[in-house]
Amino acid sequence: MISEFIKRKRGGLLFANQQLMAGESSARLISANASDDGSTFRMDFARVVLEFKLSNLDVLTGNQGQVRLNCSQIISS
Repeated sequence: MISEFIKRKRGGLLFANQQLMAGESSARLISANASDDGSTFRMDFARVVLEFKLSNLDVLTGNQGQVRLNCSQIISS
């Protein structure tokens, strides 16, 4: 599991994950979210969706959006 990797390595799979673990406050949040069966993450995620009204974002659907098979490549329009 990724949470076990984070606990053992005190880092992450990607450079961005490692950077997040370098900051004290973000490291605390990541450790808390990785410390149980996922319930802490689900509770935090639900709170953020409600508080910041992420459900009101204009999500692109159908032909409006893009699906990338390789996230590092930009799809030209």
